[in-house]
Amino acid sequence: MALFNLISKKKKKKKSIEITHITKNIRITGELISASPLFIDSKVEGDIKVNNTVIVSKRATVDGNIQAKNVLVYGQIKGKIKSKNLEVYEGAKVKGNMNVKKIYVNGEVFGSIGGEGVFIDKDGRAKSVIQAKKTVISGIVDGALASQVLELNSQAYIRGDVFVNKIPKKDGKIEGSINNFKEILSQEEQFSYDYEDSVERMNSEVAVYMKYETKIIDLIKRNLDNDAVLQNLVKMLKYSEENEKKLEQIIQAIEYKKDDTFIDVEYD
Repeated sequence: MALFNLISKKKKKKKSIEITHITKNIRITGELISASPLFIDSKVEGDIKVNNTVIVSKRATVDGNIQAKNVLVYGQIKGKIKSKNLEVYEGAKVKGNMNVKKIYVNGEVFGSIGGEGVFIDKDGRAKSVIQAKKTVISGIVDGALASQVLELNSQAYIRGDVFVNKIPKKDGKIEGSINNFKEILSQEEQFSYDYEDSVERMNSEVAVYMKYETKIIDLIKRNLDNDAVLQNLVKMLKYSEENEKKLEQIIQAIEYKKDDTFIDVEYD
């Protein structure tokens, strides 16, 4: 196998952040606090506070509250979630109140959702009370919904009362009354996430993703045949503006990989 060479023309000393990887052979009980990205591939019982991204794999389960910048769910979570971005993918399940800035649902969620943007995809189901600035529904919502702007696609189905200021697109079905917008969640449930003050301002936040690519590359090389893991790794880099160029090159290398061989890539 050829090496995945990332050659830096300007050598600078940079602090690095390692990935915290909880494998299938590890079980965590108790509070977990980390400044580095967290990949969970096992069972965790206890609260999680991460000043970064948390990924819950398909076979992973979390029984506890999560506070993180980004939460990507392929498995199951039972507990409250407070984050800037929450993504719940097909087959995933979240049970607990969600205080988020943006949420994408293509799995199942149960519990109140307070946020700025809510998107329920065609295979997504929310048995929830939802309040947001903008909501786009392509799947099923079972519960009351309050949104300043609501878009309903053809497959959308809402079973519950709707409180809305504007419906620019209404192709789906609403089984309930339609009223003027009003707040229906408590102040605590509404979006109020402050990333800068989260997790006690972890000192290592300053090093966000610096030289982080070395760990990513190692994991990618060991998971060439596992598309799900590769997607997760790419997403973990996705949220760092400083790594946009590195991310593009890693994606290019993955797309062009043949016979488990990486192309050589250079960048400044």
